[in-house]
Amino acid sequence: MRRFECVEGNASKFWEVAVSGEALTVRYGRIGTAGQTQTKSFASAAKAQAEHDKLIREKTGKGYAEVDSKASAPTSPTVGSSPASVGPDLSGRFPHTQSVQTSLDPPVPPASSDTRTPPAAGSARDRSVDAGQIRLKSPLPQAQQADTAVSDPQPTAGPTAVSEPQPPGEFRWTPAWRKALPVWRGESFAAPPALDRQTAVAEFARRVATLQSQPAQQRLLSNVMLRPGTPMDPALLDPQLLADCTDAEHWKDLLRVLLYFSDRFVDRTELPDVQALWQLCASVHGLRFALRVLCGVITDRGKLSPRALDQWGLEQLRAQVAALPEQDYTALRDDAIDSGSNVASAGLLAYLFPTEPALLAPAVDALPARVAGYQATPLMACQFDPAQAERVYTSTAGYDHNWPIWRTLHLNLARLKHPRALEFALDGLRRQHAQDYRRAALDVVRAHDSVAALTALLEQVADKSARAVLDEFADQWPQLAIRLAAERLTANADKPLHDWLERFVAAHREALAATRACADAPIRPLLDKMVAALPAEVAEAATTDLPEWLNNPPWRARKRAAALKYPALAAHASTPVLVWRDGERAQWQGPQSPESMRTLVKMPELYGKTGDALVTATLEVFGVPAALHAQALAGARLDRAQLGRRRMPASGVLMLLPPLAARSVLQAWGPLDWYDFGTSRLESVIAWLDELAVPVLEDFAESSLEFGLRLAQPLASARVARVAANALRTSKKFKPLAQNWLLRHAQVAADALLPLLAERKGAEDAGFALRWLLANSRESAVEAAAEGYGADGRAALAALRAFDPLSLAPAKPPSLSSFWRPTGYARPLLHDGRALPAAVLDAIGEMLVFTPLEPRYAGLDRLRELCRPASLGAFAWDLLQSWLDAGAPAKEQWAFAAIAHIGDDECARRLAKLLRVWPTEGASSRAATGLDVLAAMGSDVALMQLNGIAQKVKSKPLQLKAQAKLEQLAQMRGLSSDELADRLVPDLGLGDDGKLLLDLGPRQFSVGFDEHLKPQVRDASGALLKDLPSPLKSDDAALAEVAVARWKALKKDARTLAGQQLMRLELAMAQRRRWSTDEFRQCFVEHPLMRHLARRLLWAEFVDGRLIRCLRVAEDLSYADANDDLQTLPDTAEIGLVHALELPDADAAAFGQIFADYEILQPFAQLGREVYRLTDEERAANSLTRFVGRKVATGSLVGMESRGWRKDELTTESGRFAEVVRALADGCRARMSFAPGAWLGDVKTEPVQTLEAIDLEGRANWGEIDAILASEVLRDVARLAPVA
Repeated sequence: MRRFECVEGNASKFWEVAVSGEALTVRYGRIGTAGQTQTKSFASAAKAQAEHDKLIREKTGKGYAEVDSKASAPTSPTVGSSPASVGPDLSGRFPHTQSVQTSLDPPVPPASSDTRTPPAAGSARDRSVDAGQIRLKSPLPQAQQADTAVSDPQPTAGPTAVSEPQPPGEFRWTPAWRKALPVWRGESFAAPPALDRQTAVAEFARRVATLQSQPAQQRLLSNVMLRPGTPMDPALLDPQLLADCTDAEHWKDLLRVLLYFSDRFVDRTELPDVQALWQLCASVHGLRFALRVLCGVITDRGKLSPRALDQWGLEQLRAQVAALPEQDYTALRDDAIDSGSNVASAGLLAYLFPTEPALLAPAVDALPARVAGYQATPLMACQFDPAQAERVYTSTAGYDHNWPIWRTLHLNLARLKHPRALEFALDGLRRQHAQDYRRAALDVVRAHDSVAALTALLEQVADKSARAVLDEFADQWPQLAIRLAAERLTANADKPLHDWLERFVAAHREALAATRACADAPIRPLLDKMVAALPAEVAEAATTDLPEWLNNPPWRARKRAAALKYPALAAHASTPVLVWRDGERAQWQGPQSPESMRTLVKMPELYGKTGDALVTATLEVFGVPAALHAQALAGARLDRAQLGRRRMPASGVLMLLPPLAARSVLQAWGPLDWYDFGTSRLESVIAWLDELAVPVLEDFAESSLEFGLRLAQPLASARVARVAANALRTSKKFKPLAQNWLLRHAQVAADALLPLLAERKGAEDAGFALRWLLANSRESAVEAAAEGYGADGRAALAALRAFDPLSLAPAKPPSLSSFWRPTGYARPLLHDGRALPAAVLDAIGEMLVFTPLEPRYAGLDRLRELCRPASLGAFAWDLLQSWLDAGAPAKEQWAFAAIAHIGDDECARRLAKLLRVWPTEGASSRAATGLDVLAAMGSDVALMQLNGIAQKVKSKPLQLKAQAKLEQLAQMRGLSSDELADRLVPDLGLGDDGKLLLDLGPRQFSVGFDEHLKPQVRDASGALLKDLPSPLKSDDAALAEVAVARWKALKKDARTLAGQQLMRLELAMAQRRRWSTDEFRQCFVEHPLMRHLARRLLWAEFVDGRLIRCLRVAEDLSYADANDDLQTLPDTAEIGLVHALELPDADAAAFGQIFADYEILQPFAQLGREVYRLTDEERAANSLTRFVGRKVATGSLVGMESRGWRKDELTTESGRFAEVVRALADGCRARMSFAPGAWLGDVKTEPVQTLEAIDLEGRANWGEIDAILASEVLRDVARLAPVA
């Protein structure tokens, strides 16, 4: 088969093709793997050959190059071979328009004169490569040591290495790197544009004209020209005058001026600069004259900085020199040699004549022994010998160049096949700190394609940016990678390398076996441990036992299924209307009104005006000309182009206008660039305008998703429905707004979207949104809308439900990332215990790549049905770990989203732990994405973890985002946040009796819970045990394994749940929260887990806020009163937890005795809870002072978070906090301050705090606060640990 390879960046792919009669066979994949094979039959051999030729043209057009298929096979290289010395093929480096030279081979440096005796063949030192030859930990040795250095040493043939495939040891050139190589005379490159007098004069004249149109720049240039030492007139920039000027000194003076001037403006393509001047000079007077001018200026400046090479366009000048005919080039070179030079101009001449030893040698000799920095930069692109290369690199090694400059040197060294090219590349890597530059440097190290390069990358395994490059290299040579890693681990402990090797061998079992079979004694024990640690191989299922969509995925099919046809529906005429929720309009408008705005606005243009004068002045403030005042007052639509400048973009000022005029002005200016603060919010204006705002909101929704869709939430409109449908499908950022709107106006949306299914424009958006509504509890709304269209509507709905979701796959397979290594992951298992075959794993990866976080592709849902959840979760977690090891690239977050698609409850638990840590490691954005992942998982345990983060986490932004996510989930289900929290409590797999049976075969144990929801295990006799006993030999091994795993998971989940539920119920008691009878029964009494808490608390029935009777939940889940008599609850009852402040004394005594008699321990203090009452003075005050001066322990202040207090984000910006706040009611909170304050996470530096006042925010005085809330605030402060 003919073989083609493409190596570009991280991609390392091959493609093979062969024709046999009427059959065409192709094989493709990553280099180093077996790849995939496909065979296709044609009607004739001629057609097969034609397809063969067409495919080859396509592949070569994409960058593939044909290679010897035998030499490129991953198993072909042998250690004893000495591959031919092949330099980079530079003939295709540029899409040249003119062949300047025909000699393409780069010069080869002299052979090494090393006469040292090599190590014995097959020795350990020989095979492992002496690390000293590839490390550069200290300043480089002197140049004379270059003659004894060895380039990319390859092992000598030995017992192990004979059968071990190894890389060829030659630099792998990519098209991008060939293009980045400096231009050398004698190579093929794109001929530069000819220097034309007329063109250069016209270009310089254009730049001068641009300068003259910018007075500020012209003044700057004039000042520069007229400063002492430059007595010139700006008129001398006239290109016609310059064309006739042959005074070199005059050109030098002008060049000096432009050097100074061009450093002070940004756009060098529009104003006169150095490059434009030398091009003009060379075009009218020749390159020799221009070169003398440049050398003269450089000589005077004394330096040629790296920045000048780019800003002066010297690369183009070098190309002009290299493209000269031989006679002209020789004359120019000889003139440069004869003219002599100083240190600075020598560097310029060497840069312009990079292949001339006579010009290069003086520049290299002029380099100082110490760090030369920029002085050596021009020499990096030259054709130096090994000794000169040493000198150039040594003189720049301590200088902080950016990567593009280093890249020129390292690629040049590779082109010259310098014996220490790899060593220098590794030293360059050590000097790079920016991640992008480090990755580029790593790519250069990888391109050396040698044993030494792989060894060096193994040393960098702790660097996550190196992991992807190492993985790709090691995948191509797995046996070698395993042996080198094992030898390094045997010599020195290296945990990151050990972890990497464990994962690597799991994906390369055959390579591990081959390496172990011929391993030397020192590394064999380690390899034996690796083999023993591998999970037992599971029998793979045959592909014939798998569904067709997994064997032959739709996105790989050549022909796609025909699209569904929907009946044409005539859209209903509908009137948009604002649908406000209870209290929503008042909340939007807030305290703002025309009356309040007249008081608040202090603008000079408006101050003191009333009536028509105020209206006229306000219209002028918003840029409405007098001629349009009448139209504005009539509510007509205004053209924004006719408006003047808006001097005060504060939306609240609109309320000073009549409503019709306010609407006209608001509609003309649009939703953007308005002030948004307390007295000026667009929501306030919309609520004030009410129905008049409808056309404005429809326009806003179509012009701005961020503001328009947010403001259109109360608007039921067909136009907004189309906007929301498109945003749901295409916008990640504004998808929540679209979801909220669609859920809120589901029937209006369905009515508007159903007719779009049969249209070309909008059909994809409409189908996507309607299917989403059907999947999110809005079936009845969609069905009602379809019914409104009659039989055709029902047919459209039927077609919508018949839609095959697998057809939503992309037209062609997506590319898989370099960290994707599925054979090393825990293998997904079918329900019968067989593993999915390796042949279908890439199909799973491709599904994960093209599936967004929401909605999930249907193929993944079917995969979840096909496989065991725990095995899929382990597979997803291994994939996440690979992504994290690769540096968590943001463009590859599909690997993160895989947790949401195929992860299990254990993934949710482990992910929640990471989310709490990531913000402290600078990965706040990743943690925020993790909240979306947990929400998308949607399982009870995932939502439980999300709820836990919303209640308590160190990162305040993360907590707020978690709370917002829960509010969105609640809205999607039509619930409040508290109601959602009630329903998020998982049952933990408990039985209807609230217990769990752990079956070990001959022995069974039952699990219950104490008052703090801590699991308790009892044996068959009912005796309480400390823990689940370890399995015995007599136990059923399979059942015991399941029982132990179940017990461990239960303890983890119960530990997470306990703190959440105890704090939630205690706050619910303080906030007088009430439940209906049905809610109380479902969420507490009948809930397998919450019943354990419900039976330990005292409840009461309330009517209109008045306590009617107290009751408790008995052991049999019935209700009992203070006399322990059976009670029933009416369906209309309101149930709540009783606070001690409202509990009658008789009930407190009676239930206290009952709880004592039955030995019922409460999860928190309820019956005996301390109560505090405000004094008359405190009720009239806004600040409580009863605790001022009390000294308390800093740690107890930190512990107030468990009782609903939070550190104020405004006081923690400096890392210290001296205040805590607690929300009391809507817009109201208590703020307690203390001194001297404490550092976040540190309670030892300032162990004692002195309390100050407790201030009330959002209310006039404490008397407006509920007595129970006030009591809780005082109780929290009183319970702080005192310090004497």
